[in-house]
Amino acid sequence: MNRAMFLGSLVGASIFACLLLMTFIGQGLLKDFARDYLNRRIEPGVTSSVAVIEREVLPKLEADLALKVAAEIARYRQDPLLFIDDLTAGRRAAVETPTSGRMATAVETLKTKARKVRSLTQVITDHFRAVFEHLVLDLRLFAVSNLIGFAVVAWLTHRLPVRSRRLQIQAFILFLATGYALSVYIKQDWFFNLLLDRHMGVLYPLLILGTCLDLWRRWRRGQFRARATSLVNEMVLG
Repeated sequence: MNRAMFLGSLVGASIFACLLLMTFIGQGLLKDFARDYLNRRIEPGVTSSVAVIEREVLPKLEADLALKVAAEIARYRQDPLLFIDDLTAGRRAAVETPTSGRMATAVETLKTKARKVRSLTQVITDHFRAVFEHLVLDLRLFAVSNLIGFAVVAWLTHRLPVRSRRLQIQAFILFLATGYALSVYIKQDWFFNLLLDRHMGVLYPLLILGTCLDLWRRWRRGQFRARATSLVNEMVLG
């Protein structure tokens, strides 16, 4: 048991080290993997925003600008998902120029003349970029938390003397806490739900810490000490 936990911790630490590295050097792969799902999830919101723009923004624009905005809306209406995918994949430029169609993001932008009115393409790309940055940050927190957890377990269980039962109990509790937190994270639909900012963020390492402290408290009170002692004996014999 002790050796199995040590090897399992090494494997876990290696996996999450690779995941952490990927968030730095493989963001293009992550973005390609996530883009189609994100496009489909934001399309209803973009379409409803376009309806608001047609109803409340277009009538308040100058004639020539209104024509340009209407043309941009028409291109979007032809195939909303293709329009969004072209932007998020970088196939359509999102740079605003004086001749490009400009579109308000909400009615409140009309209240202040000094506030910049953004184009539909800029709204979509800004939203995609913000959500993807949240995703990368969350994955890094997730990877670092598990990497630290499994590395500590591996250190505690590597060639420990038989008398170090307390450290083995602590290693076992941390191993359980990390595994439990990992299962909770994945049960949140993991990757895809994170894309809409429903991510655990800093709550994930706090979940590991909270679970670890709770298990230690229960063990000290004897609530599962017999079982823990039995498992430690297995570690020692193993």
